Amino acid sequence: MDKEVNVLARKTNESNSQKINSIIGLDTLFEGNITTKEITRVDGIIKGNVTSEGTLIVGPKGKVEGNINATNVIIGGIIEGDLKATGKVEITSTGSIKGDITTKSLIIDENAVFQGTCSMNAEVVKKATTTKNDDIKTEELIVEE
Repeated sequence: MDKEVNVLARKTNESNSQKINSIIGLDTLFEGNITTKEITRVDGIIKGNVTSEGTLIVGPKGKVEGNINATNVIIGGIIEGDLKATGKVEITSTGSIKGDITTKSLIIDENAVFQGTCSMNAEVVKKATTTKNDDIKTEELIVEE
């Protein structure tokens, strides 16, 4: 395994204690939409939309040409399409996305490529304020969409 595969494997293991249930292999081309309930890893090519109630992992040689809707997404390969995640999106140093991202949390490693816009929406945003005693006070603000 090269260095980037090891980094992606480590990040995958850190974020998920469950097993990967579906794998699109390295030499596989899948045309059509995919819907999964568990953790899915893409090392081949998907030409279609992906919907996952779990985590979607796009390996360093993986590619998705379509829109993605998932809980969490770890990108080590290429995504050409819009991405919506209710949890976290992480683009590793080998990852590339050309499309818009809507997520709660976004991590972009150095050398990653992101061409598009990002919308990060949270229902509750904590606002830190400082009191006269230099104590930090936290207020919860409700953000209406």
